[in-house]
Amino acid sequence: MPELRRDPTTGKWVIIATERALRPTDFKSEEEALKGPENCPFCEG
Repeated sequence: MPELRRDPTTGKWVIIATERALRPTDFKSEEEALKGPENCPFCEG
């Protein structure tokens, strides 16, 4: 649920969406998704 907070630098009210606070490290990179023997061009299969 979004939170209403006062910005200490400007004094304005802002809405903080806590559900959207995911960091880039919270997602798998495409490189990590391709790791594994099923995606290896040098492995049999």
